[in-house]
Amino acid sequence: MVVLHRAMEPEDLKSWYVDAARYFRAMGFFSKYSGLSDEDMAARLMDDVCREWDEPCPSGAEKDPQLADVYLLTTDRERVWHGDLEFVYPGENAYVQFLNELAAISRGAFRPLDVSEKWKGERGPVDVEFTAGGRRFKFVHGGGDMLDPAIVRTVNEAIKESGVRFEVCDNLGMPNFIVALTSDERARLAARGWKFWPGT
Repeated sequence: MVVLHRAMEPEDLKSWYVDAARYFRAMGFFSKYSGLSDEDMAARLMDDVCREWDEPCPSGAEKDPQLADVYLLTTDRERVWHGDLEFVYPGENAYVQFLNELAAISRGAFRPLDVSEKWKGERGPVDVEFTAGGRRFKFVHGGGDMLDPAIVRTVNEAIKESGVRFEVCDNLGMPNFIVALTSDERARLAARGWKFWPGT
């Protein structure tokens, strides 16, 4: 596998994007470009990465092939959640928003109802509850302004019969990259060299 790096010749850079486009479209990513050839899709993806990260080979990608993939996949908002975890404050309903955003990238597997976030004091703890598949689930946020990605474990329990589960990666400095994968897709990414955050 060619490693993305900043010293690449333009043709080699294009080749990396074409290979990545071909690989990830086979897993259902970037469906908005499904009608394009691999080459045209790669050109769009390079533009998307430049808009999101200011350059086609963002910092650190040359040292971490998974990070290069992660930079690319953050541009697929239909399949990937990526964001700042530090947004948990009273009145903001951060967990309600987060669970609804997970539902949007779940490929139909996660459909939470009656999502609630109840604070027990200005600093927490916070009881987060939702209903899925006719069952009620609860997660307790202990405190602090950082969303606890361990809630993904609770969500995975709720969707365990669906055939997909949410996986978390922390290549961007914190566990703030989340994607719904089948076991086969997870195995394929692991074979590509991916490592997953163990908390889910």
